[in-house]
Amino acid sequence: MRAVLVYTGPGAGARSVQSAVDALAASLPGARVGTLNLQAVRTRAWHANTAALVLPGGADAPYARDLVGDGNASIREYVEGGGSFIGLCAGSYYGAAAISFEPGTPLAVEARRELAFFPGRALGAAAPGFEYATEAGAVAARLRWRRPGADSWAGAALDYCNGGPVFVGADGGPVPDEGEGYSVLARYDLPPPPPSSSAAAHAAAAGGVAAVACAVGAGVAVLCGTHPELA
Repeated sequence: MRAVLVYTGPGAGARSVQSAVDALAASLPGARVGTLNLQAVRTRAWHANTAALVLPGGADAPYARDLVGDGNASIREYVEGGGSFIGLCAGSYYGAAAISFEPGTPLAVEARRELAFFPGRALGAAAPGFEYATEAGAVAARLRWRRPGADSWAGAALDYCNGGPVFVGADGGPVPDEGEGYSVLARYDLPPPPPSSSAAAHAAAAGGVAAVACAVGAGVAVLCGTHPELA
């Protein structure tokens, strides 16, 4: 039986790892759910027997520091060969071609990323007030969602969002429902930010992309800015 593995290397938050493992075990009865550390990612020995790799929430910068080069090459090789990648919150930032996080603040991160499953940019935080290791910026984000390839939106739902991104084009502009190599799965349905907020991410999130599925060679990468794995 092929495994579904959750990455546990530096950057992966302990709660996010455990929540992902628990959610996968509950939603995939009988599946072999496990974890994968940084050293193991680099080996490529896991490719043949893995159905999906999950990069959980936490922090993007440690992912970039430790996976750069061989780690990213291993992940991309796995997905291009027919594997599945799921990036949640920090993991979704890391799966975009570029990240723009809290620009103009002490938390700011502006960088390119090697995996580049989504050709645009992950811009965050989608909701104002984010602080690491707190619930200060957490919101119950209203989402409109649809199934992959569907022409219409299936409905709305609430999901936990704490620092997650909105996905925008490489030029910072809005993303259509379908693009070259990707399909939008969910959009934020958040109210416009207050006049006191100048962050572009907050404005973009009012109707911006919350989750996207990207075709990568023979595989697929799903990037989700919220936390559907949390109980």
